[in-house]
Amino acid sequence: MEDVYAEGVEKVDFSGLRRQKKEVNLAMHRQEVPLVNVFLEGVKSDPEVLAKTPATSYADRAQKTLLTQAYAYGEMYVNMAKADKEIQRLKRRNEMAKDKIAEVQEAIQEKNTLVLQKAAMAKEMEELKRSRAEEVAAARVEAIESFRGSEELRSNIMD
Repeated sequence: MEDVYAEGVEKVDFSGLRRQKKEVNLAMHRQEVPLVNVFLEGVKSDPEVLAKTPATSYADRAQKTLLTQAYAYGEMYVNMAKADKEIQRLKRRNEMAKDKIAEVQEAIQEKNTLVLQKAAMAKEMEELKRSRAEEVAAARVEAIESFRGSEELRSNIMD
């Protein structure tokens, strides 16, 4: 298509186009296609110029119709190619977005795990502080009780 568009628009010669044949590769075998040049000419033609070109005979009118249709098909194929390219680009972006979402979900899971570990450690720390405070309080009570029952206290009171 790029080669066809690169040549530009020329004045349409209906009779010359009808006489031409060009060998092209079709899907299964090679064969001569009589109106391939007409189609290619129509693809690259300017529809306004084509509309102004006089077509006096039936053959010229048919040729003009074919060229107009070829132009429309060419535009359709180009637009479809652009749409396909955009679809492929959007699919790639969709896959990239899915990958990013998976990364973010993994990071969120790691964060949640760390938050749970932090909460468990804080709870354990509070329990350790409480148990240590209880041990100190019990040791103080024991020390006081042992001092009250000691001979040293009795001797100090008696003195």
